[in-house]
Amino acid sequence: MSLHTFIFALGSRAHRLSAHKHVLACALLGSLATTACGTGSQATTAVTTPNAEALLATSADTFVKYWNAGDVQSLASEYAPDAIRVVGNPTGATVGSAAIKRSFEETFRDGSVTSKSRISVAISHARFLSANVVIAAGTFRIVDSNDKVIRSGKWGNTYKYENGHVTFLMESAHISEADNPSLIVTEATALGASLVSTDVNVGKVKASVDQYLKHNNALDFESLSRLFSGDGIRSVSSTPVVAVGRDAIKSSFRPGAVRTALKANILGYRDLDNSIAIAYGQWQDVNDKGDVLASGQWGNVFKLEATQAILLMESAGTLSK
Repeated sequence: MSLHTFIFALGSRAHRLSAHKHVLACALLGSLATTACGTGSQATTAVTTPNAEALLATSADTFVKYWNAGDVQSLASEYAPDAIRVVGNPTGATVGSAAIKRSFEETFRDGSVTSKSRISVAISHARFLSANVVIAAGTFRIVDSNDKVIRSGKWGNTYKYENGHVTFLMESAHISEADNPSLIVTEATALGASLVSTDVNVGKVKASVDQYLKHNNALDFESLSRLFSGDGIRSVSSTPVVAVGRDAIKSSFRPGAVRTALKANILGYRDLDNSIAIAYGQWQDVNDKGDVLASGQWGNVFKLEATQAILLMESAGTLSK
């Protein structure tokens, strides 16, 4: 298993918002306010919506503490039992508690580059999609014991909110192509067989992916941006920042120096709640001769509507060593 199987998870002490100090008690757990109705004894209860950034800041601090201590068991406990990790590993996505724990054991294996590493992360955007689902995106940096940066990039993750805290449902994190050129896998990697399903919602996601490929290969960036929700997020390894909103997303697309065609598949799909779904797969960039110029992975979040799937967040990047 390659070194990059570790997660570039959320969390940065530097990113604790000042509001975090006074919203923590009520925002993380959700406060209950009770007011009397009329002159009787009946009361009404109002529930305050938790603050997504405060929730993630707290979760991130915990994760960073475990990472910097090399605490594999505790790190793995931050993931749901059926969680998915899409982190640029050429061997594919990591799914389930046992596999996730093994990936962290490899990260902190004696002699590995990351065995005594430390992680820091900035949260660019976070929000609830439903009462139980949170998405967030940002950047990460990992340094070795001599404070040398060994990896940096962006992430876009999906979390389950329950009992006042969040756990990972899907992590999608990828190195920055500009800052980590020596870590990019240059060998051609074949696309696996795409998921076959009669589920109508899987069909909607497949149609969204097909439209993405069509508009990307036509350099139709306006139409590409329209595949996202108005407040959609794009966190990919080829861009310098996380883009939020259609205008920023449209501006994040840039034609390459060489005209290429993008190909992609779907390897996994999962319904969440409130018509939300997550899916993941592989992608390739090929030239007009069919040569594979780049390969990578994606792990995206979709809003399922009556006839289509809308991108709520795209998180994708190149394969890395």
